[in-house]
Amino acid sequence: MNSYFLILYFLFSFVFIASSLIVIGVVLKAHMSTGRTDMLYLLAGFILIALAGVSMLMASALGLITFPNIVMPLVISILTAGFLLISYSFLSEA
Repeated sequence: MNSYFLILYFLFSFVFIASSLIVIGVVLKAHMSTGRTDMLYLLAGFILIALAGVSMLMASALGLITFPNIVMPLVISILTAGFLLISYSFLSEA
């Protein structure tokens, strides 16, 4: 049962990393075309989320994180990613 949650944790880590990289590319493209500097703050936030995903992945690979301990990092990462996506939608409409 514990290996099931570890696999799920790996999948969540990969999703965080992949989605962060996609949004980093979108934000960079928007910054290059518009020259707006507020996009760079959002870019920095998504780079931090990608690094958090990498660190979660490395910690789980090393066996430092077991199932009860992975719930809070996942919740915090999901909430942070949601907040940044909402911020990005507001910035893109402005």
